[in-house]
Amino acid sequence: MLEISAGHSVPGEAMDQFAPRTDTLSPENLTPRLYQRINYRWWILSIGVGLCLAAIPAISLINSSVVTSTHVTLECTPQAGTAAVYQAKLRGYFAAEGLNIFINDHLTGRNALTAMVDKGSGYSTCADTPFTMAYSQGAPLAIIAQTGHTSKFIRVIGRRDRGLTEIPTSLVGHRVGVTLGTNAEYVIYTTCLLFDIAQDQVTIVDLKADQLEGALLTGTVDAVAMWEPFASRTAEVIGDQGVQVKISDFYRSMWLLVAHSGKRDPHCERALLRALIRATDDLNGDCEQWLEPLAREMGRTTNEMRHDLQQTRSRITLDQSLLLELEAQRRWLNLSGPEIYDGLSPRSLSEVAPEAVTLIHPLVVP
Repeated sequence: MLEISAGHSVPGEAMDQFAPRTDTLSPENLTPRLYQRINYRWWILSIGVGLCLAAIPAISLINSSVVTSTHVTLECTPQAGTAAVYQAKLRGYFAAEGLNIFINDHLTGRNALTAMVDKGSGYSTCADTPFTMAYSQGAPLAIIAQTGHTSKFIRVIGRRDRGLTEIPTSLVGHRVGVTLGTNAEYVIYTTCLLFDIAQDQVTIVDLKADQLEGALLTGTVDAVAMWEPFASRTAEVIGDQGVQVKISDFYRSMWLLVAHSGKRDPHCERALLRALIRATDDLNGDCEQWLEPLAREMGRTTNEMRHDLQQTRSRITLDQSLLLELEAQRRWLNLSGPEIYDGLSPRSLSEVAPEAVTLIHPLVVP
């Protein structure tokens, strides 16, 4: 018994209720529970912070893709030598490079170049002849790559009933429909030169590209110089009344990717070229799996697309043969103006694929 006050005593068991609560309030018992609460809250807080941190890269990636996405307008001629452009769009190679591509189709490279300059578009495709003419007249153009070439692109189709045969000299004394300012004009010129035909012995009739077939069928002209696939279509329509004048494979049509020199964007150019290189790898491999959608995108039948690609070498380059060809055409046209080699700009391609640039002219500068 314990004395707690005069005249009173309390049993030991009862005394326990007045003793300190050592099970909950003692430092020894307080610490583990307090730690459990702190650890639990810290664990929840850590998870929340971790999730926030993990979300930052994703948010940054989304914002980056929005900010860095570049809108590009390309004035294009849907021909075999530019198939890589359409393939890159279909396969998402442009999008993978952060480019939002909008393609405007044109029947001729001359029209495509004009549209690029007039509308202020960033890029265009064309053959070598339209570039030579436009550049020599002061158009703000810069070639950043060749996209393909072929020696079987231009065909001359004549009417048998007008005396045309397979022999080129049968063109003498006849009217030949040509879209001036295109490489078809250059083919007629060089054909006359090679076969010793005086220029005044052939009458050149300037026609738009979509007028050539009709002019031949109605007899407005005796022959036409056309490019594929329209030449094959015209030959099929005219049937046995038509004949293909056999011109030699002396000339390679070269397709070019041209930048507006007043709107140069090196980052965009490199991205374009990387996408096009991937697309040409597709075209030079087993292209059967891409043939149908590519033909549809370019307004061809599958057979036409297959034939065109078989006649064309798709490759992203800048080589010496282009410079020589452009110089030859400049002499043919007797053009003045800026030096033709100043219109070639290999820097972007050399940074993406150095082996693709083989220009050796000492005055070619990036």
